[in-house]
Amino acid sequence: MQYQIAFVLLALLLSVVTGQNKKTENEPCTFSEECKIGLECRENVCRCPEGKKLTSETGTSANCAPVLGLSCEGHDDCEAMKGAQCGEAKCYCPIGVGADSKECIQTLASIQDKCTVHTQCIHLIGDYAQCKNDRCSCKVRYYYDEENNKCEKAKGLSEKCQKNVECYLNYDDALACKDNTCQCAEGFKLVHDSCESGATVVLVSIATIFTAIVTLRLW
Repeated sequence: MQYQIAFVLLALLLSVVTGQNKKTENEPCTFSEECKIGLECRENVCRCPEGKKLTSETGTSANCAPVLGLSCEGHDDCEAMKGAQCGEAKCYCPIGVGADSKECIQTLASIQDKCTVHTQCIHLIGDYAQCKNDRCSCKVRYYYDEENNKCEKAKGLSEKCQKNVECYLNYDDALACKDNTCQCAEGFKLVHDSCESGATVVLVSIATIFTAIVTLRLW
């Protein structure tokens, strides 16, 4: 029994010495010693020091660095945000550069400009934008409104519209704007509140007939 107790105590001592079982960000704590190196216990939770955010961590330590708008002494203090600089004792992105969650990124002037990350497009044409094939576009079920330079929610079957690009259902070309209403486009037919291509309708009809014949023979 004594050996077992000694073994448990030794294991606990080793975990403290080696830093194992140290708590990471947002885990409950009582003392800072319980948290990974670089974190401190504030309000009974392991956190980065005031004015800093977690950028990386290992099994025993956490790297906290200043973020945009927070105090700094030199450019190195702003390394948490790639491309950020220190000016007037605060981290900031240079003029003409925006910020996403991890880095300062070049802002775009036009939807035709080449993009590298989604955030550039979101800054340019709204929350439902994406960077796809090096160009900004709107996500599925959204369309680009040139007048407002923004991604807007697409219109469904029978909804009011002004242009074909506003209509979307199942496929990009399934709907068209006719008489200011989203309707099935040429080559598509209305089937159960959906627009299906002529070929699909024919295949479904053949399958239905075949099933009916097989059923009759079984009877």
